[in-house]
Amino acid sequence: MPTETKKKLAAAGNAMDAELDLLVGWMQSQDKGLGQSGETGAGKIRYQMNRLRTLAANFQLQKEATLTRHANSIFNALYPGGVLQERVHGARTICPVRTGTGGDALQAGGRFVPGARGALDVKGRE
Repeated sequence: MPTETKKKLAAAGNAMDAELDLLVGWMQSQDKGLGQSGETGAGKIRYQMNRLRTLAANFQLQKEATLTRHANSIFNALYPGGVLQERVHGARTICPVRTGTGGDALQAGGRFVPGARGALDVKGRE
């Protein structure tokens, strides 16, 4: 959890505890039953504050896990198996080579079309 969030939650929790202690003390001085009700209510409020801390921590963990998962997906798309994508797929998918007359050319849409113009010849001619 970020330091700022921890500090704000701690400050709110400490201030709340101090005020609840004063309130419960006053309630007990007024009446024993009122004091018990105050303690019960204060316990519920403290429980909710602890729950809020847990929710904030879990949110941060989920956020970091999602970012890590996305970063890994991007990395695996660029480096399948830890190797650069260009080395895995080879230059043929980027720059098709013709091996004689009537070779294949890569057209829009990424398909090879037999005998199409635009592919490089092995001898260096277009």
